[in-house]
Formats: sequence, structure tokens, C-alpha cells
Amino acid sequence: EARAFGFSPAIVDVSNNSWGPSDATLDFEAPGAAAAAALGAGALTGRGGNGIVYVWSGGNGGGIGDNSNYDGYANSIYTIAVGAITDTGSRAGYSERGANLVVSAPSSGGAQNVLTTEFGVELDEDDNPFRTSLYTTDFTGTSAAVPLVSGVVALMLQVNPSLSWRDVQDILIRTAVKIDPINGGWKDNAAGLHFNHDYGAGMVDAGAAVAPPGFRGARGA
Repeated sequence: EARAFGFSPAIVDVSNNSWGPSDATLDFEAPGAAAAAALGAGALTGRGGNGIVYVWSGGNGGGIGDNSNYDGYANSIYTIAVGAITDTGSRAGYSERGANLVVSAPSSGGAQNVLTTEFGVELDEDDNPFRTSLYTTDFTGTSAAVPLVSGVVALMLQVNPSLSWRDVQDILIRTAVKIDPINGGWKDNAAGLHFNHDYGAGMVDAGAAVAPPGFRGARGA
């Protein structure tokens, strides 16, 4: 894990992590000392001092009462924990709640799933195997929501490469869309930012996140 977190820190801008500890009720697990040190070093000194942006799966144990707060990777200050929502704009039943969630993104659930590509193997006319791209709707869970946020972060850094890892988190929070407004879990903090343990700051908004500050408009609009 330490080698993965610290891999090519001058080159890696965004680290997508569609994995985490096993989902189990009240089961605490955190990075070891070496992994935790590498994660902190990557965020604080990677990418020329602006920091690698680590995006993390919030966990899929929602159906058994697991909570993302128990995940020492997803609750690290150096990671962006992501929850999953269905096509109805509400929390997917498997998506873990947690005060550590930053934003949420669409994944499987409802009437539609996320469509993506996968590698398969086929045979050519001489029966030689070759890899080919196929399509699948089986990529699911918060693991499928995380790459959507990682893609948004990549767009943000393309627009402004000088954004720090903290800047990225701040922009994602301030531009997230408040969904499921009748959910009683929404609370405003002292800074006037709304959060919900089901969604973090809300659903990620790519257009707002990459727009210049003066053109972002009202948060959640």
C-alpha cells in the first residue's frame, strides 16, 4: 500500500481507489504506519507540492449497517471519500453513511446502472487470443462512483493545474448539488455549507467544479 500511495509522486495527479477494507459492522481498519506515512507524503508533497488527490470508495456495507467512519482510509483527511446514489437521486442502499463523505456520485441502483468498458479476450481467425474492449453494467457500488469523481478532479486540474489537494476538496464541496432535499439529515455548518451523512456535500457537479469562480453561480443551483 505504501508503494502504491507513493508511486511516481511527481507524475501522478489523481489516485483513484475503488477499494477498501472488508465491509463488516463495527469493524475498524486503517492503513499501517508505512501506508499512512506514504498517503500523507503524497498529499502534502506530491505533484510538485500541490499534492496528489486521493479519491476513495466510501464503502458498500450500508445494507448491514457498516459506516464509512470506521474505514481509516476513507476517513483520512488526505482522501476524498465518495458515496453512491441511484438514478432516482437518493442514496444507494449499499452506500455507507458517514461524516467523512465529501461528495456522492451516480452508481448502480434504480432502473439504470452505470455503463462502462471492460477487457475481454477473443480469438482471431487463426485462433490466436487478443484483448478487446467490451461493455458492462456489472461495475457497481461506491467503487463505480469513485471514478466519476476522479474524472471530475482530472478536469479540474486540467483547467487549473496549480490547485492544491485542499483546493480540490473545497471546490467539490462548494459546487456539489444538494439532492434528496426532504431527507432530514441535511445540516448547515457554521460556514453555511450543507452536509448530510448520506451524501456528504451532495452530488458532484462537473460543470460547476471546472467553471471559473465568478461563473459558478449559487451552490447547488
